[in-house]
Amino acid sequence: MTRDEAIPYISFCIDDDGRIIGYYGAPVGADYLRKAVKANGIYGVLDFFYAGKTAPKLLQLGPVAGQNWLLDQPEKRRRRRKAVA
Repeated sequence: MTRDEAIPYISFCIDDDGRIIGYYGAPVGADYLRKAVKANGIYGVLDFFYAGKTAPKLLQLGPVAGQNWLLDQPEKRRRRRKAVA
């Protein structure tokens, strides 16, 4: 998939008893989804509690500009931990 292609991302609305009462979808690109999962450390991208590094920009900038904002950010380098013998 390229950056311009989108895949549907579905979120569920759940009531207090755990039953699904509705759902909605938002088109997100595969590249954005991969980068958002790495940035947040979880698989959800629309949850403001757990996806706090990316979800606010989606709301503030809109779905297309919010995804482009994250994709334009440079990849953060992670230090590898040395194996302890």
